[in-house]
Amino acid sequence: MTKLAKDPNVSHTTIRRAVKDDLNYRSRCKCVKHLLTAQNKADRVSKGRKILNDLKSKGHYLRFYSDEKIFTVDESVTRRNDRWICQDPKEVKPTMSSKKPAAVMTLAVISSEGDVMVPHFFQANETVYLDVLKRVVVPWMKKTAGERKYTFQQDSAPPQSENGPELPGGQHCPLLATHVWACQFAGPQPM
Repeated sequence: MTKLAKDPNVSHTTIRRAVKDDLNYRSRCKCVKHLLTAQNKADRVSKGRKILNDLKSKGHYLRFYSDEKIFTVDESVTRRNDRWICQDPKEVKPTMSSKKPAAVMTLAVISSEGDVMVPHFFQANETVYLDVLKRVVVPWMKKTAGERKYTFQQDSAPPQSENGPELPGGQHCPLLATHVWACQFAGPQPM
């Protein structure tokens, strides 16, 4: 709209009103979407069918899913949305940020039968995370599963080996085979 209003005979307000009121258009932001080719869609359908068949044949397995969320103390700011209406620009309060803000991670685990582990909050680093898995998550899963077999899918990360991810203590959790749910990214996956 600004480019159209550069004509000296047309006001920016006139252009904005014509677009908004007469044409019923709105100014919108471009969004980024993942490119899905026909081959990607076909692969997803075939892998989804394999997963459904695997879940049907292993229906007696108890499945555990985990998710993490990191909370930081820095204020979240979006320049496009966070506006301040005032006359003097000095009235606008700045948002302070730091390079490495203090962070807390929360970890939650849920089973396929609806059992929910109480969310666990801890300092966000690898050693503490593995310690929480060993001391909190694995005992809770064993207590919840009892004598039944179970699988553990950690934060939607696909397994990178046939044995599945290794838990603290050297034990492996059986998961879906790599060829069924192999990711597009070839690098190491978070556990």
